[in-house]
Amino acid sequence: MFHEAEIQCPFCFQRQTAFVDPEDRRESVQVIDCTVCCRPMDLRVFRDSESGEITVDVSRSGGM
Repeated sequence: MFHEAEIQCPFCFQRQTAFVDPEDRRESVQVIDCTVCCRPMDLRVFRDSESGEITVDVSRSGGM
C-alpha cells in the first residue's frame, strides 16, 4: 500500500505530492525524480514500529 506524502524538492524547492512505499521495514530509501525540474531526490521513509506513523525526509540524490 502506498502512502501519500507532501514533499519539497531540494533543488527547485517546489512542493509536490509523492507516493511512497513504506514496505515492511522500519526504514527504506527510494529515489524519485522531481516532477518539475526532473532532478533525482532520495526519499528516506521511516515507519514508527509502535504507532505505524510514516515520515519522509527528502535530500538531493547522489550527494549533490
